[in-house]
Amino acid sequence: LLQYVEKTLETMKPVLTISCYNMARTALYKLFFFFTGIRIMEARKQAALKGEPNSLVNQYASYCSDFLKLTPAVTSASVREVRLFVKYFSENERIADWSVVTADDVICFLSKCRSDLRVSSLGVTVTAIRRYFKFLQHINLEVHPSVLSLPLSIPDWGKNGSLPRVLDDDAYAALEMHEFPNTATGNRDRVVLLFFMELGLRCHEVSNLHLSDINWSRGSVVIRKTKTHFERELPISANLGEALEKYIMHYRPNNGPQLFFQTIQGGFKPATPETIRSIIRRIYEKNNISGWWIGTHAIRRSVGSRLYNAGNGLKMVSDMLGHASINTSKAYVRIDLTALKTVVESWPRRDAHE
Repeated sequence: LLQYVEKTLETMKPVLTISCYNMARTALYKLFFFFTGIRIMEARKQAALKGEPNSLVNQYASYCSDFLKLTPAVTSASVREVRLFVKYFSENERIADWSVVTADDVICFLSKCRSDLRVSSLGVTVTAIRRYFKFLQHINLEVHPSVLSLPLSIPDWGKNGSLPRVLDDDAYAALEMHEFPNTATGNRDRVVLLFFMELGLRCHEVSNLHLSDINWSRGSVVIRKTKTHFERELPISANLGEALEKYIMHYRPNNGPQLFFQTIQGGFKPATPETIRSIIRRIYEKNNISGWWIGTHAIRRSVGSRLYNAGNGLKMVSDMLGHASINTSKAYVRIDLTALKTVVESWPRRDAHE
């Protein structure tokens, strides 16, 4: 019955509104109690103690989406990684007590099953696994404390991973000077790049922009579908405003509320995050910008570092990038070592007084 309830909720969630889904969930929970005489949370705990992997993963998915309010994309990625993690242990032995799984076991899993991942992707996997053990605590199961001490990001010392990777001055200048053809695709791509370079948006934030998010009278854009679920309003520069106006007035297909669309080969469907990534990848290729870490997030990190090195505080950087905490922004800030070296060299030395 527990599996039936979980599967029913999973099936209903994509097709119901939030209010209808909550009503249906409450009704199913009451139905479960009527037939079994126990609360569904207690039943989930018993299922976890019996080591039923599929049931646990389904509960974890609900925990991510309903309790933590994570976006569907983040929830899907977390569930995918945890499903692999749970499968790894259940294939070897049926886990009856997750408290025996330590940080060393997690590291062993990463080295055997996820060694092909980049460092940034590995950080996503570790975060998902840590979140899974937090979930186990949430349903009152004991977990080993070492797992919760795993770092949220994995430094790659061989690639100088202790510092945030940002675009160098030449690469950044090349993007600023990049020339776009005066076509529908060229004007769209120019606006996409400006949203990254001037506002430091996330990839999914760019793809989710709607025409109604632009407030022309205030000269701003509202970022609504964010990772932290908090809307933020950012100013539009004259450069971005002119590019937006030209794209919307002359080249944007009138196919719906979204701001960006795929090309004619894609049938003018709304742009997806992958559409936006492909646009940036093509611009990188045309400017001979390459590297294992290169992606849309490299521009976002560069914007954060440039904003900070221009004399702005971490709070402003955090507000612009839409971080829930200033501590998150620290990972995006790379100190201008060249400027710092200049300051050190100009410092009065002892031999200057002798």
